[in-house]
Amino acid sequence: MLRAMLACAALSLAPQPAHADTPTAFVQPELDLRFGTMAVFGTGTRTITPSGSVSDSGIFPATGDNPGPARFTVGYNRGNEGKNRLDVIFLITFGTVPPVTQGGVSATVSNLTSDLPGALTILPGHSVQITITNCRVRLCAVSFNVGGRLDVTSLYGGANLTTPVPVSVTVLSVI
Repeated sequence: MLRAMLACAALSLAPQPAHADTPTAFVQPELDLRFGTMAVFGTGTRTITPSGSVSDSGIFPATGDNPGPARFTVGYNRGNEGKNRLDVIFLITFGTVPPVTQGGVSATVSNLTSDLPGALTILPGHSVQITITNCRVRLCAVSFNVGGRLDVTSLYGGANLTTPVPVSVTVLSVI
């Protein structure tokens, strides 16, 4: 009996074969597109740039107004591929932003813009290619911002409007 217990203990303490982590790409939404707290009488628009600048027409900022762009991080987890230099090419695809309704306010988001090189204007279904060069660490990533225009119609009152921006990522190549 003691011999069997020692044999089991020896087996459980024996080195186990290592398993490799699979390399993966990811997109992490950090902030939704925040149009802030506003009062609207009839219709109006609010535009937020990727840098966070805000311009209004027919919208009156309310107390607690905190508009800002959406923020994303796109990256590559190398898994167990060592520390050799990699260049990772991604394809980032933007989806349709759903309409927003809160209380007596309804709104649609259009004219998405980003601070990604080559993708200043974004259309639903639009894809943009980006590259992370010289990746030598396990996790390589790049962050970017997305702004847009909100067209608002109000039957009554105001709202604090926030909306997610659908984004997906695909790895095109790792060299």
